[in-house]
Amino acid sequence: MDIFSRIAHFYDKIIPTFNIESIKPYVNFNSKKLILEHGGGTGRVEKRLLKIVNKCLIVDYSFKMLDEARERHMNYF
Repeated sequence: MDIFSRIAHFYDKIIPTFNIESIKPYVNFNSKKLILEHGGGTGRVEKRLLKIVNKCLIVDYSFKMLDEARERHMNYF
């Protein structure tokens, strides 16, 4: 079992949140395009991205992290 599978349930509580505004100058967010978020984990960044773009796809090595994303943000996926 990998470390992310072990901490998936409380990951968002121990890792600082990501500021979407910090990357906006470097990324061309087009509301009609699909964003691929590699290492998307629990889905907390995608939740914010979906306010900017039409679709967002999470890819992550840890199935446990993806399970957390699905459970926490079911209405977004």
